[in-house]
Amino acid sequence: MAGIEIALHHDVSLLDPVIKTPDTPSAVVIPLLQHRGIIAKPIVSVGDRVFKGQVIADSNEPGALPVHASISGRVSSVGPAVHPKEGIHVSIAITSDGQDQWKQGCHVEQTQDDLKSLSSENLIQMSREFGLCDLRSGEITHQKLKEGIESSVDTLILNAAHMEPFVTSDSILIKLKAVEILRGFEWLVRASGASKAYIVFSERDFENQEIISSKLFSLKISNIEIVQSKGQYPYDIESNLLSEVLKKKVPLKTKPEDVGVHFYSLATAFAFYEAVQWRKPLIERVVTVSGVCVVYPQNVWARIGMSYESVFEVCGGLLRYPYRLILGSSMTGTSQTDLQTPVIKNTDAILALPKEDTPFHESESCIRCGDCIPVCPVSINPAMIVEDAMNQQWKKAFKFSPDLCVECGNCTYVCPSKIPMVEWIKETKNQLEAI
Repeated sequence: MAGIEIALHHDVSLLDPVIKTPDTPSAVVIPLLQHRGIIAKPIVSVGDRVFKGQVIADSNEPGALPVHASISGRVSSVGPAVHPKEGIHVSIAITSDGQDQWKQGCHVEQTQDDLKSLSSENLIQMSREFGLCDLRSGEITHQKLKEGIESSVDTLILNAAHMEPFVTSDSILIKLKAVEILRGFEWLVRASGASKAYIVFSERDFENQEIISSKLFSLKISNIEIVQSKGQYPYDIESNLLSEVLKKKVPLKTKPEDVGVHFYSLATAFAFYEAVQWRKPLIERVVTVSGVCVVYPQNVWARIGMSYESVFEVCGGLLRYPYRLILGSSMTGTSQTDLQTPVIKNTDAILALPKEDTPFHESESCIRCGDCIPVCPVSINPAMIVEDAMNQQWKKAFKFSPDLCVECGNCTYVCPSKIPMVEWIKETKNQLEAI
């Protein structure tokens, strides 16, 4: 598989291998926009008192999730607010009462007898009740499980090969919560009815692979197999991982469900564990806070709805205002402009980078060097797509298969003209969806 060798900079946020638990935020702003454009409807009003874990919005649309309060306090507003991916969108703001009090019935540990009696239907219902989605892609967990059963998905893959520059939120979970991840994955397998389960690691990530291997041995879990994937960055191209697991060549356009497979992320398995074991709604997640502009880079338990500014304060604040504020990794992340942007469920990292660490800020004309072609892991021609996109010739660009792009950032990384190629390819895909 084509790719590049890059520095991961993981040591920056793992110098102190803990997950920082901040004080209760004074306020949160929780977006109601969900996967595939679904918007939950508020069921609380300004002035209402709410408890942590209480449902504050919901929808009857298929694939919708309830939205839970991440702190206790009073609803201070219901209306437009900044969203990390959609500009301005409807949100619910809550001001803390300082008590951080759980809703009755939430965050209660379940007995072994209770857990043993859970059926697939019970587990799927719990995944909706507690607001679970994939903490990377945003896919709705209960809907994905149902679709997997309907389409006879018989293999689940826990994707531990996802390794991005600066982002260590998955890695720290493995180091500190490996048992919980494995239990959550076991329940996902039980809920799906799958007969085969795998955890895929990049061959570059030997340390975390050893941690999981030792836990599988000590817990006497024999129905989960570890597979090692070879290749350069990006390490988690699904077609490549499918080929490694299924031990046969899988075409790039193959969807995992077409070969009876579903992928889940490590953070999703951990969230599933917390929902089942503790009846805990998805109101917080691990977020990597890193970059040269951060005083103390580390991983943080961030409540859903916390502002980026308040998350940075947990890490000692900023040494200087970042030239580039990024949601996600330096390769695949989305640029942000507002420190009041809230953490959402698939916020895995927030980076604050200075100008000298941002090589893509002054682009020039394409010199037709072709450097972007051999590093593309899906063997498309990024230069031709971008040339047509710059001329707004969207249909012409489609001939070069922009839909196959996995947005890894390799083409932008190697471009000597510093053209933001991934941004142009993303725009091409957006334009083609609108046609």
